[in-house]
Amino acid sequence: LALKDTLEKKNRIIEETNIQLESRIRELSLLFSASRLFSSSLRLDEVLSNLCKMVGQTLSIDRFVVYLLESDKEVFTVRGTHGIDNGEMEELARRILEENEILRTVHRERRSIYIRDLTQDLRSRFLHERFGLVGSLLAIPVVAAQEVIGVMYFNRPAVDAFHIDELSLLQVVSNIAAIAIRNASLYEITEELAVQDPLTGLLNRRALSQQLENEWERSIRFDVPLSVIMID
Repeated sequence: LALKDTLEKKNRIIEETNIQLESRIRELSLLFSASRLFSSSLRLDEVLSNLCKMVGQTLSIDRFVVYLLESDKEVFTVRGTHGIDNGEMEELARRILEENEILRTVHRERRSIYIRDLTQDLRSRFLHERFGLVGSLLAIPVVAAQEVIGVMYFNRPAVDAFHIDELSLLQVVSNIAAIAIRNASLYEITEELAVQDPLTGLLNRRALSQQLENEWERSIRFDVPLSVIMID
């Protein structure tokens, strides 16, 4: 009986260990997939779209919002959502930094905030009363190159719906997404600088050459004449 009891305890330990290993393998697989997905494009809109799809489909998050900080460092705008209709998105997009305590705190203190019950926390009164959000909310800063460039909101309708291990996983997902978002943003800036005069914002000679080449190929393909008017 003593040996049987010992064996049962050992089996329980093995089963618990296997469950933990399976969970870690799933997490590593998810992070690997996220890294490949986010690095598959240098277009910011595509990166954000992939992020929203992954959060909704793979992580089973009911509502998700990505705020990105504008260049003036004062206003957050909504750049991606999941589980939110267009009307709500337009309303969210008008919210500036000073009107949302959660957003402001995450940005200023560079730390995540987990609210277990949106109806009971004073900081979430804005979200609960304005948009009717209920359940639990996780707000995570998007940090790239030691700078907060955005904030992510994860919402589930159940109270205390995020497990402690899941909080750490979502933080890592946010870090991976931050790198992809920053790279895509820098790529867009580089593209703009390549064809724009930095002083006036007007298209430069390179842009003209590219456009002429495109129009020349179009005229050949459709067998139509091409004319160029230059005005000084």
